Amino acid sequence: MQELRILLLHTESLPHFPNPPRQLITYNRSMQEFPPDISPEVIAIMPNKDNMRKVVHSALKIWNVPMNNLSDEQGIAYDFFTKNILCSVSIFNIVNPVPSPLLSPPLPSNQVFSDFPSAIVLLRSLFEGYINMSYLFRQGIGGDLFDLKLALWRRHSLIELKKMTESSGFKGVGSFCESNEEKIKQLETQINSSTIFNSLSNGKKEKILKEDEWSLESTNVKAQNGGIPGPNAQFFYKYWSGYAHSTTYAIEQVSTINSAENAVDMMFNPIYYTDLLLTKIIQVYGIALPIVAELIKKDGFIVQRIKFWDTYANRDIKKMNKRTQIAN
Repeated sequence: MQELRILLLHTESLPHFPNPPRQLITYNRSMQEFPPDISPEVIAIMPNKDNMRKVVHSALKIWNVPMNNLSDEQGIAYDFFTKNILCSVSIFNIVNPVPSPLLSPPLPSNQVFSDFPSAIVLLRSLFEGYINMSYLFRQGIGGDLFDLKLALWRRHSLIELKKMTESSGFKGVGSFCESNEEKIKQLETQINSSTIFNSLSNGKKEKILKEDEWSLESTNVKAQNGGIPGPNAQFFYKYWSGYAHSTTYAIEQVSTINSAENAVDMMFNPIYYTDLLLTKIIQVYGIALPIVAELIKKDGFIVQRIKFWDTYANRDIKKMNKRTQIAN
């Protein structure tokens, strides 16, 4: 078997910044954000490619179990779970690249890309998939607050569908649009009759009803309530968004990769956070569907993973970095 070689995302013919204006962010594999006296038992379950694979494997096992007779609310949880699994599998495939005969030539048959920019774009999508799923389902299905959240979610979905239908040139397509208009009105009646909604400030209510928002919580608050500290969510959402939007920082960072080792090191971020986010997605899915909760109990690895991230996911990145600088 030929040895695979990592192909960098730039070649010598492309411009390279010997002194890049923005420092390369890498995540060394010593896991310095964890305490130096951490036990060998915990070291064995730290985020790595194999543990990421096991989490994805456990998620796929749950996804493969037939989910019959789901309620509409549970169906939304299932859709969230499916979308998040697809995203996680795509990240896994990027982290574990294989040669493609369809690209050879011009790509040599023993070379693969270390496509960390695409992995980070998908990671941002997985982050939003988790915090939105957690926002809706972390307290279970049912109750006045859940009913309001779901009504706002469904209303926003129909309004977005209406906008996309109109922008694609299908404005006023018979009964389809008419039925959705009626559903929107019914949802607005439900929202306006909610005691929780009416307890909001006039400004907040007006913003929601003007279609600008569907969530009662900001991104940072959703992350915080989902077990990810606000400072962490704020930093990584901005960092990951840079790649999603091809900002100056993200584009220039590509040219700072000057070795295969650098390219592989950049994969640590997708490995670490896919492990964390998918574990938490499985946990929330178990809250929404009792059958999934039972499946989780039977999966010793996921039970262990949930306990691990309950301990380490809420560590403030600013405090961790400050402590590391002092230690150095």
